[in-house]
Amino acid sequence: PLARRLAERQIDLDFRLSLPIPPVDHNADASSRGGRTLVWHVSAAAETPFRIAVAAPNRRTPIAAGIALLLIAAGLGALMRGLRRRRKRKPKPKPPAPR
Repeated sequence: PLARRLAERQIDLDFRLSLPIPPVDHNADASSRGGRTLVWHVSAAAETPFRIAVAAPNRRTPIAAGIALLLIAAGLGALMRGLRRRRKRKPKPKPPAPR
């Protein structure tokens, strides 16, 4: 018991976790860098639970939206090109009727 109390007084342990995005919820003792780095002060004698909830962004959605926009733009471009070609065509004069 005495050794444990001495160890608790003399040893300071910090656990730092850096994330690319800030978590939705956590039980860290401190945070920095806009909540992206979490710090827990760990006791040498007691159990310290770590709790983190992170909402990871779905990378497929922006990619799919970008592809859809490109397809829509290509379709509109093809439609506009077709309309311009129709306008530029001059109607052929009708040949004179045979007598």
